[in-house]
Amino acid sequence: MLKIHEHTVKVANKDDPLFKQLSTSDLFRHLEHYAHHPHEYFEPLETSEVQEVFENERHFLKRSLHFSRMTVNDRVEFTDNQTMVTEVDGTDDYPRSRLTIKIEMTQAQDCIKLHFIYEEDIAEPPQDDIFLSLRRKAYEQKDRDLVEHIRHQAGCLSELS
Repeated sequence: MLKIHEHTVKVANKDDPLFKQLSTSDLFRHLEHYAHHPHEYFEPLETSEVQEVFENERHFLKRSLHFSRMTVNDRVEFTDNQTMVTEVDGTDDYPRSRLTIKIEMTQAQDCIKLHFIYEEDIAEPPQDDIFLSLRRKAYEQKDRDLVEHIRHQAGCLSELS
């Protein structure tokens, strides 16, 4: 697998009222919800089927994600309490790929972030052209939207407490 993109999105910092209400374990639970209910977070996704699987003492999700006429099959594993890894099956239209989302806290413990790493099962790095640039921008927008969705949910939950 070759890394094709990597970036970090701030979730909250110490100056944000949400910071005190959103621990790393809370953020991890939001990522679990995202993995179980991806259609709630990504508008082009029409429906999804999620199956919990226990295999070789490992727990993961097998998912089928339906986008109009295209179906993407993947599996999601939580490798620890801070990392979610999604392995996407390759097809004739796109290579096998991996998305790793890792929860990070700054050393000063004053900012919580999500770090995203996109990889593809390709022999050579992709040509750095307009299409790769557009894909990277789309990844970043999708990831910012995910963080905004999580922030909104966390804010709504804290208002109920």
